[in-house]
Amino acid sequence: MSYRLLSKHSSHFNRLIILVFCCSLFTLSQSAAARIETSKLTNLTYNDQRQKLDLYIPKHQRRKTALLFIHGGGFTTGNKKAMNGFAKLFAQGGFVSASINYRLAPKHPYPAARNDVTDALDWLKANAEMYQFNENKIVAIGYSAGGTLALNLALDGTLKLAAGVSVAGATDLAILISQTPHRRLKRDLRGYLANTNPHDASPIFQVSKHSAPIFLFHGDKDHLVPVSESVALANKLKLLEVPMLLRVFPDAGHEIMLPNKHLKQLLSELTRFLVAIDLADDKKSFPSTTRPEDL
Repeated sequence: MSYRLLSKHSSHFNRLIILVFCCSLFTLSQSAAARIETSKLTNLTYNDQRQKLDLYIPKHQRRKTALLFIHGGGFTTGNKKAMNGFAKLFAQGGFVSASINYRLAPKHPYPAARNDVTDALDWLKANAEMYQFNENKIVAIGYSAGGTLALNLALDGTLKLAAGVSVAGATDLAILISQTPHRRLKRDLRGYLANTNPHDASPIFQVSKHSAPIFLFHGDKDHLVPVSESVALANKLKLLEVPMLLRVFPDAGHEIMLPNKHLKQLLSELTRFLVAIDLADDKKSFPSTTRPEDL
């Protein structure tokens, strides 16, 4: 397994991750009896496009951080049910967690999906007081196409997310379209973009010094969205000194957020990252700036 911590001053970020490892404050290996009881609100409308989300709410021991889960499906298929299991699991660890639908291509090309996930983020912020979390402590988490959309949110410094997590997400759609041998993927991406310049929808061109911290997961045998997509983004984040982590799983394909031998490790690493974000000092400027010392 390859594990890379990329930032010019990454030791601050690394120490916080190590602190969480050592203290074992929260792990997904907790017994069922130790997990927090949750409630679920289903099919809440979050925007004027009548898109829906499911919300999982810890009944006690609620953390400051909320999670926004975004499903994959090549921008053309899928729904919130694909991420509901993860949302429930993390709610049992104290995180208010939302799993969302968004409009799908080709009927609704870019920027429909991106606008929807932004609306979902705005909905969470507007309801932070009601559900008792910090509106500045929201982490977007997505798989595959959802990873791309999570990065669209997190890399936009004006949205002020606490962090973004991409699992096997594309970062440069023009390169992916030009290089993929998969006809369906090429068709889906073209349907998603329609008349949009791929540059405008690609996370790699959004990176700035104000982008939120990022955690990238990828399999080194991903033949659908090559690991080079995450590596290229990691290198750009490093160049601009945006705190980030890159986890590359050996002999793993695109299915790393589906049931497979790597899923337990992925969830363990993700949990520790989220706890580290949750423990970050609210009095500092994080996440409105991405200086490593704010982590």
